[in-house]
Amino acid sequence: MTVTAKRFIAILTLGALLTASWLGAAAYYVETYIDWNNLLFLLPHELGAFVAGVFTPLVFLWLALWLIVRGNRQSIESRAIEAQLKNFIY
Repeated sequence: MTVTAKRFIAILTLGALLTASWLGAAAYYVETYIDWNNLLFLLPHELGAFVAGVFTPLVFLWLALWLIVRGNRQSIESRAIEAQLKNFIY
């Protein structure tokens, strides 16, 4: 396994752990303060705000993790291109 693959797996694992803990905390909040039965009686705008509050941080988390992986991959590819250009010069 290359360093890049290990880093990708580590980032993916971190994202999965953070996602699971965030959803667990949201479920605990619903269980403690709202109750699952009362969730059905929320008005549409209240339910929408709740869903947005739960899932928006996850969207930003995975966007940030994707940008980290993408930036890492671009730096590796740019180093490879630079090495090829050095071979062309000599």
